[in-house]
Amino acid sequence: MVIAVLELNVLLTTVQFSPEMQHMMDDSLINKPENLPDPVDKDLDGEFAIAGNVAYRRMAGADKVNNFRSPDYYIFLLFEKSSGTHTIDFVEYRQRNYQVHISLPGQIHSWDTGPDTRGHKLLISKRLAEMSSFAPQFSCITSSHSPVIDISTDTFEQLSSEFLAVEKELESFPVWWDIISLRVQLIVVLINQLAKEQIKGAAKKSASLTLVKFHNLVEQQYKEIRTVSDYAARLFVTPNYLSILCKRHFGISAKECINLRMLLESKRLLLGSDVAIKDIAFTLGFNDIASFSNYIKSKTGFTPRELRSFQDHN
Repeated sequence: MVIAVLELNVLLTTVQFSPEMQHMMDDSLINKPENLPDPVDKDLDGEFAIAGNVAYRRMAGADKVNNFRSPDYYIFLLFEKSSGTHTIDFVEYRQRNYQVHISLPGQIHSWDTGPDTRGHKLLISKRLAEMSSFAPQFSCITSSHSPVIDISTDTFEQLSSEFLAVEKELESFPVWWDIISLRVQLIVVLINQLAKEQIKGAAKKSASLTLVKFHNLVEQQYKEIRTVSDYAARLFVTPNYLSILCKRHFGISAKECINLRMLLESKRLLLGSDVAIKDIAFTLGFNDIASFSNYIKSKTGFTPRELRSFQDHN
């Protein structure tokens, strides 16, 4: 496969650990149980303060985080060894050996990772994804509904070599950004193919394209457009056909897809941020707090305040 070199001006700043964090990492080498990887510091604030478009980090050791809102990065986690759980947008997944986990910008994550965990993390900025020639690959990944993918040892080795190659290029001097771009593109293409293969009962190409376009439209306009007929008109299909496609491939109607996207963003903002409830209501296109409160209660059984309070006490 020949992949064109991307002409990108990519910047990267190296994450620096504080003396306290470095001391903790050094201490972790003492009396470490056998066969467990050396723990790697999990400084999330520092990790996402990078100024560039691509970053790499190794993963090792136990970690536990609750309701972390992902920044404007696509994050690919490649596990060689892992145990525990990873909750993505309030859906829990088991962490196992030889998996790929896909994190999208704005998602809410919780994880409780075992001490045996080791693997790789690649961060690709949303800006890079949108401006690059392989942006369509990201569209397929975001609409695949496959955030966790089980892979073979051979596939792991293939991906691992590419992740490590990116790390090596980022640490080289001078940095050859065109080579980094090529390797990032290859990783995205490989993971996109894995996501496609995981979808059971794959749709015909035309149906898949319609659903990808529908997904992208909902992502862009769910705050303003609430009806199936409006989305169908933009896709040049009938509302009934769109609902049939969604029911066949997602198990829910087109209307439910739209409602679930609104509910998801509501929960992301309520549980993953400190934004005032009234500001959330107006941000999501509700005319007043009462309408937003009634909507949330009808979907969850709790008012926005009760939902946020319940989460704070857990």
